[in-house]
Amino acid sequence: MDIKFSGSDANGFQFDQNAAPRPKKERKPRKSIGSKAGRIAVNALVTLLVGAVFFYLELPAINLHAEEFYGFALLLCITYCICSLLTSGFQGTGAKGYFTFVKKQCTVPFLVSALLIVTALIGALTSWVVLRAKDYQALLPIENGSFTEEIDEISYDRIPMLDKDSAQKLGDRKLGELADMVSQFEVSADYTQINYHGRPVRVTPLRYGDIIKWFNNRSKGLPAYLVIDMVTQNVDVVRLEDGMKYTTAEHFSRNLYRPVPHKHLRAHATVLELVCRLLLEKTT
Repeated sequence: MDIKFSGSDANGFQFDQNAAPRPKKERKPRKSIGSKAGRIAVNALVTLLVGAVFFYLELPAINLHAEEFYGFALLLCITYCICSLLTSGFQGTGAKGYFTFVKKQCTVPFLVSALLIVTALIGALTSWVVLRAKDYQALLPIENGSFTEEIDEISYDRIPMLDKDSAQKLGDRKLGELADMVSQFEVSADYTQINYHGRPVRVTPLRYGDIIKWFNNRSKGLPAYLVIDMVTQNVDVVRLEDGMKYTTAEHFSRNLYRPVPHKHLRAHATVLELVCRLLLEKTT
């Protein structure tokens, strides 16, 4: 029903039952950006940038056995698909047309994603404990022995009596006594337990108080770390001639996880424990 104004009718409106419906505006087709090779280059560049930023921040392991690798690869595929759709202009009519367009533009990422999913499923299935119970059982050989003969009795002066929470309180108290450090540094919350000269101790480095203090002290590094005896509860401050510049408390490229992200340190020991062992051996 169309409404039109009447110039001669002072009462207002007149309705024309036979009026033709208004024509629909034709939808302008979306145009793609540049040439096909140019679009592929732009999509690949954006995907590489997103991947580089994510890799720098999260450091996923590039290993088919690592779950984070599949998440990282799927993120790259999704990023490329989104970029491809944006640079190609979302061409298509209706749901079927859009689906055909998306399928055409994202064929390679879809195939890569499908391959990754199949690989992950096969890996999970072949390592399922239900199917490989015998292999898992054989990992730990069982031998008969005498507990009293093979296990030496430990003396009471070597039994650890200090838990992590108590060690943290002692570490904070000790840092408060260091007038030259307390304003610039804090004690890291790691408190890694190791055996040092046959005695159980907890070792933890210092860390920068904030990003501003990191900028002020990064050239000299962290000046010391704490060794807390879990038996006597003594706290020793080990001062270093050359400060630690590669630790987990550093930022950007000096964070310890970045220079050695794939050296299998996480599989055998924590990075902090390894650093503390090396430092302790160096100072003895």
